[in-house]
Amino acid sequence: MLRTKIIASSIANLSDARYFAAWNVDAIGFDLNAHSPHFASPNLVNALREWISGPFIIGEFDGIQGKEKIDSMISLLELDAIQLGPFCPNDWKFSVPVYREILLDSIHDFPPANAYIIKSENPTFHWKSEIDPLQKIIKLKPCFIDFPLNPIDYNKIIHTLNPEGFVLRGGEEEKVGFKSFDEVDEIMEVLNED
Repeated sequence: MLRTKIIASSIANLSDARYFAAWNVDAIGFDLNAHSPHFASPNLVNALREWISGPFIIGEFDGIQGKEKIDSMISLLELDAIQLGPFCPNDWKFSVPVYREILLDSIHDFPPANAYIIKSENPTFHWKSEIDPLQKIIKLKPCFIDFPLNPIDYNKIIHTLNPEGFVLRGGEEEKVGFKSFDEVDEIMEVLNED
C-alpha cells in the first residue's frame, strides 16, 4: 500500500497502464490533447481501460479544444475526472471533479477546482526554496505535486508539506510490451508502506 495518493499521468501504452494499476495508484490520466506527443486517442483510452481496474480515470486537457469538446470527451470516455491546464478559463464548469494545474512561478489567482496540481516552469526549481508558497497553496485545497524530484525527496515532502499526493508520468516503451521501470520503481519503493 502506498503512503500517499498517486496520479499516473500521460499514460499512452499498456505497459504503463498495467504497471501503475498494479501499484494501486489512485488515478490514471490520459493526455487527450491531439497536438501532444503523449496523446492517447479515445480508442486507445478505451482499449487500455479494458486491461486495468481500480484507479479512476482522468482526462487531461490544456483547454485549446474548448469546453464543448471537453464535455463530449467526458461523456464519450466516461471520465471520472478531468485535469485542466493553467490557462483554461476559470468560469468553465463540468459534471465531474476538476483538477487544475497551477504554476508556482506565476500564480495570480486560484481558480475553482476540486484539487490543484502544482507545477513549476523554472528549470532551476527546488522545492526547499519554495516551502512557504507551497504550504499556503496546500492549505487551500487538496494538492498534488508535479515537478521533478529525487526519490529521497518524496518522504521529505510528505513530512514537511503533507500534500494530497504526487503526479508520476508514463513514458515511451522501448518496444511494444517492453519497458524498464527502474526509475519509477525507486520512487514507488520509497512510497510503499511495508
